[in-house]
Amino acid sequence: MLTVRHVLCMLLLAGLLCGCGSSVAQPTREDVERVMRASWETAGDSFSPRKSIEFHDIKFGSTNPATAREVRDGVPPDGAVTAALVDFTVRTYYTDKTLALRRKREVAVYADKFGEWAVMIVQARGEDVSTNEPAQ
Repeated sequence: MLTVRHVLCMLLLAGLLCGCGSSVAQPTREDVERVMRASWETAGDSFSPRKSIEFHDIKFGSTNPATAREVRDGVPPDGAVTAALVDFTVRTYYTDKTLALRRKREVAVYADKFGEWAVMIVQARGEDVSTNEPAQ
């Protein structure tokens, strides 16, 4: 026989379980761009050329709990991972030319241990396209 206390506990538990999926923060295009700019763009110095990144398209997929492989690669064990497809061009500025490398990558977007967004490249999608542009 169920008591009122048992019924209330079950209702509370059901409410918590149903609400968990909706409380996960979703990354935005700006979040992905900011994180990727921080790791791909460089000011350049006497040893390496300047690099910039231009984004063409970012498509978000589903959000799922982190897998064992993703946890091993640095995603927090209780983290959620959002799949995204990022189409971007990296420009490397040499003295005599600018090399533009267009790439499409499947990435995993997640909140790291400090609550900051992080992007991990999962795999390439299609072939990279490289073109030479005039020096800038």
